[in-house]
Amino acid sequence: MIPQQNLDLWNRIQQFELDVPNVSFPFSKRLARENGWTHEYALKVIEEYKKFIFLCCISPTPITPSDEVDQAWHLHLTYTQSYWIDFCQNTLQKHIHHNPTEGGNQEALKFDNYYSKSLQFYQEIFDTLPPQNIWRSHQERFGKQQFQRLDTNNYWLIHKNSFFRVIKPLFLSGLVIGCFLMFVRASGSSIFWVISGIVGLLIATVIASQQSISTNHEEKAKEDSGCGATIFTDTGDTGHSGDGGHGGDGGNGCSGCGSGCSGCSGGCSGCGS
Repeated sequence: MIPQQNLDLWNRIQQFELDVPNVSFPFSKRLARENGWTHEYALKVIEEYKKFIFLCCISPTPITPSDEVDQAWHLHLTYTQSYWIDFCQNTLQKHIHHNPTEGGNQEALKFDNYYSKSLQFYQEIFDTLPPQNIWRSHQERFGKQQFQRLDTNNYWLIHKNSFFRVIKPLFLSGLVIGCFLMFVRASGSSIFWVISGIVGLLIATVIASQQSISTNHEEKAKEDSGCGATIFTDTGDTGHSGDGGHGGDGGNGCSGCGSGCSGCSGGCSGCGS
């Protein structure tokens, strides 16, 4: 359950509004649009983002967000006045920094471990399991991920697994049958079997290459995933960055995230929006 000494902080975070009133395109709608979510789902992610920030502030060990929560964090960082002044300085009274991952298998294992512990700590503090449609299993969190920014006015988005699950078997079957019929018609000699063997070998090579590329992408995505926070307080303590470091009264320090914005303890030094 939420510690008594942290109730005031929790209430301040809960009362903090990311959506500015009377704005036609507020934070929650931007978050929904940029991730292809419904507005209702984006609002739920924002709730979980606030919980993550609270956990960051009180955890004695590093905390890592889910990917969905991380997207809310990324976007909030681009609202520099809201994030650094209104949220960190005035609400949290801590500066929470978001740093790029160093990459590699060691970092992947580290953040996989951090994330598992984060899920456990969430349950301890909030007396409930994290919602699985936002806080996914650590296998999903650090599994297949290769994000890229696209303009949907110029590109179609098709779910690769569904598309290739249907198309690839049909294509390969058609290719084999076509080659078979072509060579049956063109040759009645043993050369047919030689050429058929070559074609079969080429098909097998292509399939193996695709599988290898897919595996490499998955491993690369896993290495580059993971995210945490470095916390600085406004009480004169400069804080510590790195594994298990912390600043001030609790809170954690860890580095690693695919993107984001970092700055000094006085605020963000600039970030693209």
